[in-house]
Amino acid sequence: MKQRLFFLRRALACATLLTAAAFTACGSDDDDPPADASLVLVPSATTVKTGEQVTFTVTDNGADVTARSQIFDLTTGDVLTGAFSTQKPGSYQFAAIYDNRTSPSVTVTVQSSTATTDAYFRHVLVLKFTGTWCTYCPNMTSALETVEEAYPGRMIIMAMHSGDSYEVGEQAALANTFKVTGLPTSVFDYRETSSYSVALLKAKVKRSLNEFPAVCGVALASRTEGGKVKIDATVRFQQTGDYKICCAVTEDGIHAPGTSGSRDGYYHHVTRAFATSASGDDIGNRTAGEEYKRSFEIEADDAWALDKCHVVVYVFDKQPGENTVYYVNNAATCPVDGSADFAYEPTE
Repeated sequence: MKQRLFFLRRALACATLLTAAAFTACGSDDDDPPADASLVLVPSATTVKTGEQVTFTVTDNGADVTARSQIFDLTTGDVLTGAFSTQKPGSYQFAAIYDNRTSPSVTVTVQSSTATTDAYFRHVLVLKFTGTWCTYCPNMTSALETVEEAYPGRMIIMAMHSGDSYEVGEQAALANTFKVTGLPTSVFDYRETSSYSVALLKAKVKRSLNEFPAVCGVALASRTEGGKVKIDATVRFQQTGDYKICCAVTEDGIHAPGTSGSRDGYYHHVTRAFATSASGDDIGNRTAGEEYKRSFEIEADDAWALDKCHVVVYVFDKQPGENTVYYVNNAATCPVDGSADFAYEPTE
């Protein structure tokens, strides 16, 4: 995928040059340059049905540059000439190019509008414990990006910072719960931890998908209003049991130059605030077929770039046995001014 984006960028740059000599100077077949976090691509929705349209907004340091940008479907290699729409279910990744810079990619999940399956699409929640001072933390970032390529659209990442200005109050309690003794460490579904070994990270995702299928689905609608992020969540249950729910806001593209915790001074998925307890609010026993609605509000800090923020809502289910143990069963995310519909496993 990175190689495909490299050639798309190269072709775009070279198309403006008029001489053979200039064409030769366009570049070699080196790896694609890293994404520029100041360039942000935001889809109107992250989960849609076949035939539904998704539009995109591109901002450069907060300024709208959509009309002057190129948006690429990295899955097919196509350049979008309007809204994205397809009749083929699957996960599609997109990136924007503006001023010869590339945005971080975003994923849009397309579900069949005629699907007969009622299995909800399983998102794996990943808490990435990190810090701007952490020398080895870029290794975790790179490893998770590799896992994302193997399991596109499956992971929802929340970066829990420690020992820097992005630390939130819940971080210490969560680190203690999961016995996080060193950074970087990732926690999958509040269930188990992992180092930045790609093989180990892939194994954790695979286990979550194979052994712990979704027994609930989550839909979101979010908006900013009066300095607050307002979220309406709907959960549908396929299995009777005891559940909890959690809601948070994360931010991408936070620039902290001169730090060692990232490859380029930009930090993504940074957890900014929780609307609930970080261990989840108890919503009691729910029956199969039931629909549960819950609204949340989070006060937006002036330091947040809201156009780079996302809402994350995840649901825990109680595990069988004598102990009161809950693990994350499913999650959903969308921009703070956006939505995510119920997502289902593809039938193909």
